[in-house]
Amino acid sequence: MTTEAPIDNLFCEFDGDVEFEAMVLLAEKADKLAADITAWRLARNMSQKDLAEKLNTKQSAISKLEDPSHARYNLLTLAKLAVVLGLELSLEFRPKVPSSVCVTTASFQTSEMKTSSVGVSNVRFESKVA
Repeated sequence: MTTEAPIDNLFCEFDGDVEFEAMVLLAEKADKLAADITAWRLARNMSQKDLAEKLNTKQSAISKLEDPSHARYNLLTLAKLAVVLGLELSLEFRPKVPSSVCVTTASFQTSEMKTSSVGVSNVRFESKVA
């Protein structure tokens, strides 16, 4: 079943919403940081346990650093990671490039999927931009 649904400038509605924009920025940066931490640890042939020992922490803490859904990075932890992994840490602010694209409508198709405990809809979005 395909449905056409107006979204009424969904993303434009949040323009200027500091909390929303900060959460989007955090999610983007957390994905990159987690991937970088994992990649550099592996490039140094270190296990999570090895890295944890050098940072005087637990393996589970390293696992969380490498999982962007836990996104709890602080500058001291990032600095320690840089030292242990032999990296330079670079943090900077740059001018933001404004976005002029707003989603105005979306088509989505649903099909019923079942899991052992929960019914889930499989949704495919096709967006049209103004």
